[in-house]
Amino acid sequence: MTKAHLVASISSTAVLTEAAESTCKTPTDNESGLELIWGAKNIAKEIGQSERMAFYLLEKSLIPGTKIGGRWCTSRGALKRRFEALAVKAA
Repeated sequence: MTKAHLVASISSTAVLTEAAESTCKTPTDNESGLELIWGAKNIAKEIGQSERMAFYLLEKSLIPGTKIGGRWCTSRGALKRRFEALAVKAA
């Protein structure tokens, strides 16, 4: 499958969360200092949780992310905003 076919397939089938919709365009998207995190293992490291917990949080939409080509993708900014919002609610 060519890259163009893959992108077309992803575009037509991926369900994006509201927070990740504008951030997970491509793996090299660095406009505005965007720092993408690819894979549940890397996301888990970023949030200080196990890989299994990261999968659970992503699948239940408790943290922002989208699955692209079988890999989870999110941005540091989206994660930061999500955890800041949780902290405000808890206070």
